[in-house]
Amino acid sequence: MTVTVHVVPHTHWDREWYHPAAVFGLRLTRLVDDLVDLLVHRPDFRTFLLDGQAIVLEDYLVARPEQESRLRRLFVEGRLEAGPWYVLADEFLVSAEALVRNLMEGGRTVRRCGGRPMAVGYSPDAFGHPAGFPAILRGFGIEVAVLWRGLGGEKGQEGDLYRWQAADGSEVLMVHLPAPGYENGQSLPAERGALAERWERLWAQLAPRARTPYWLVMAGADHHAAQHDLPDVIASLNAMVPQVRFTLSPLEEYTAAVLAWARERGAALPVLSGELRAGHRHAWALQGTHGSRLYLKQANAACQGLLERYAEPLAALETSRGGADRRAELRAAWRTLLENHPHDSICGTSADPVHREMVVRFERCRQQGSEIAARALEGAVGHDAVAARLAGRAAWKPALLVFNPAAAARDAVVDAEVALFEADVSVGQQRVPPAPAVRPGALRLVGADGRPVRFQELGSREGHDLVESPLRYPLSAAVEWRRVAMRVRDLPALGVVPFAVETARSGRGAAGRAGADADPADVAVGGNAMWNEHVAVLVEPGGTLQLVDRASGEHYPGVAALEDNGDAGDSYTYSTPRPDRVVREPDAVAVRVVHEGPLRGVLEVVRRYDAIALEAVTRVTLDAGSDVVEIAIEGENRRTDHRLRVTFPLGAPARREVADGLYGPVERHGARRATMPPGVEQPAATSPMQRWVAVAAGARGLAVFGEGLPEYELRRDGTVLVTLLRAFGQMSREDMPERPGHAGWPTPTPDAQCLGPFRARLGVLLHDAKALEGVAAVERAAERFHAPPLAAMRRSLLEVPGALPGPELVGEGLVFSAMKPAETGRGIALRCYNALAKPVAGAWRLPVRARSAHLARLDESPLAPLEVAADGRVPFEAAPRAVVTVLVR
Repeated sequence: MTVTVHVVPHTHWDREWYHPAAVFGLRLTRLVDDLVDLLVHRPDFRTFLLDGQAIVLEDYLVARPEQESRLRRLFVEGRLEAGPWYVLADEFLVSAEALVRNLMEGGRTVRRCGGRPMAVGYSPDAFGHPAGFPAILRGFGIEVAVLWRGLGGEKGQEGDLYRWQAADGSEVLMVHLPAPGYENGQSLPAERGALAERWERLWAQLAPRARTPYWLVMAGADHHAAQHDLPDVIASLNAMVPQVRFTLSPLEEYTAAVLAWARERGAALPVLSGELRAGHRHAWALQGTHGSRLYLKQANAACQGLLERYAEPLAALETSRGGADRRAELRAAWRTLLENHPHDSICGTSADPVHREMVVRFERCRQQGSEIAARALEGAVGHDAVAARLAGRAAWKPALLVFNPAAAARDAVVDAEVALFEADVSVGQQRVPPAPAVRPGALRLVGADGRPVRFQELGSREGHDLVESPLRYPLSAAVEWRRVAMRVRDLPALGVVPFAVETARSGRGAAGRAGADADPADVAVGGNAMWNEHVAVLVEPGGTLQLVDRASGEHYPGVAALEDNGDAGDSYTYSTPRPDRVVREPDAVAVRVVHEGPLRGVLEVVRRYDAIALEAVTRVTLDAGSDVVEIAIEGENRRTDHRLRVTFPLGAPARREVADGLYGPVERHGARRATMPPGVEQPAATSPMQRWVAVAAGARGLAVFGEGLPEYELRRDGTVLVTLLRAFGQMSREDMPERPGHAGWPTPTPDAQCLGPFRARLGVLLHDAKALEGVAAVERAAERFHAPPLAAMRRSLLEVPGALPGPELVGEGLVFSAMKPAETGRGIALRCYNALAKPVAGAWRLPVRARSAHLARLDESPLAPLEVAADGRVPFEAAPRAVVTVLVR
């Protein structure tokens, strides 16, 4: 049998890492300048892979716009490969929808340069791979993945080719790179003796693992330029080695060969399922990155939530009503965010200047997303900013516009700020005619039915508000901002409900305030306790919480204890100091009532820990009708080299551990981890989650929600610990027993000590083991915690609009994932996934009957037409654990 060795020339381009993007961007320009000249003048240098990501093309053309035609010609000739990704992201620390936008943007960018995105799921250096990854690749028609970390070195993991299946049955052919990874063919020598010796090493590396006659040699490495004499080296190998054919190949040529082989003979290939987070004997998995520089993860979660659950759905709602097309705006915001998703960036494993720049990008994305959401909300309700500005304040009808980002109708206590006019403010040459100053009086919030809505005042502040128009300067006013918690019922799915804002001329009476109309769902607060119909909260003497499930009677003491211990690790790996000191008990505790209900109860617990110089303020919130207890923790970190975590004791060893993953839950057994022998990377005690982790044992169970807090540990006694802070001072160390050697270049990272303020927001749901059979109750609670209604004050509406319903998702076990403007045409894309291991008959109930509907892939390529019923329903079948995308026009 003749073996064909495909030698793929490439560079692995970490856009930012031990140097910031500004430095590596200049080096990229030099590399691609050299590459383009090489490919033009040496036709036998057939191809070059630009690392499977497209952002390098944009970065290069910013510096070299005059090279666009040469780059385009090389793509047309098939001499360059790029994509399918926009950036090579970490796959555990970003959302499923972010990975989909990543592939979308990667494809667009390559096509703009005249190419076709590489049809290979190339992820050569991500720190492990999630269970849902095959489903995402197949959603873009990608059948082959090329991966390195997360697998290998154990029995049954000796080969280079596998069939990897997602929970829905989606399958990719997985090429598993050898232990040296994507650089096994770097710097192949031209001298024949050295080349022969190098080939012997490659043979020993490849032959024992080969399951096909097609072998892969990756000729490149991190930031390596093209090896000019590589065609000559290939010719020498062909002359030296009998019965082996060496070819300089595109990666797609190699994957096409193994895919064809697998279709004929691959039935017996080993089948993998689930996540790939091990392989410690083969390549480091580096799972400690989930807790590094958590301020980055928190900012990322906020930006993803803003784009996915507010900006995109509101833009889709607007376009469905004939409004503006905001796709270009959304893509600009997503590109900003995606720049922060490369694994060395979002993992927190880079030099300090890199992460300082990331903070600026996150803020820019937040501003972009907020602007898109604000304008799309106004467009959806038909607000005309030009007409309102011309009409003047006398014609305005102030209102709160409340948007429900969930795909189901719901009741909620909505947090809102209401702007109450006090006086006009002149700025510069813009002179506003003076008007009598107003002191706002009693507040009323009135629903569309004319009835006042119950609310609870939470506070007030003096400030300003701008009314803007594209044709005029902003009109500024001094206002009183009153923060309220309002009880809203029957918020329509993905829709908007207005509430007129009315005030009396004077006095702060009780108009509309909660209290007069008591409700069984209300919150009661007394001393150091509060309760509603679902749960009771008691602050214990040590500042921890005792939670009581009022339906089952189960008590959960010791919730929200803080645990601090040392950290001798680096950005990649947590390392326990030897010896270690663990601090759990505070030296002083103080409790006070912040809000006493009836719609929102808030208790504040201040704990002082002298040994670690920490004063932690915990605010515990319980809303009327809610079964989720929210816990906000803040403080100031004054110490280096330590780790701070918050604990959630189940009270019994967990029988089930389920974490939220990409497009569905992942079952784990975290308390039972094997150890590796000395000299091998040790498995991390921690695991990643997307939005929640849940544990249960019989009648006891709890789910923990974290906002941008992706790292948790499950102990044998059933306690869940969520990391709030890791403080360390080196990008990489080599003196840790958990990992033998440097994972990156030794670089001091004083910013990674995270000195200064820190904040964290978490939530807890009490349940039993049955709740994890379908996770519907957990998902509903996750929606309430992670996607609360948005209340936007608008003082300049000319009319208070009517209620605006959106699409509603129906079907047991179906979880909403996306509503966005369609990639092409004037339509919207709706996406959900089936969290159950059984088929589900689902439907989208549309407020206006669509002209057409199609089942589609994740890339929105239509698959099959769907029925549009006379009542506006679009029924569909969701296979077990399947992701379902529906295009409606």
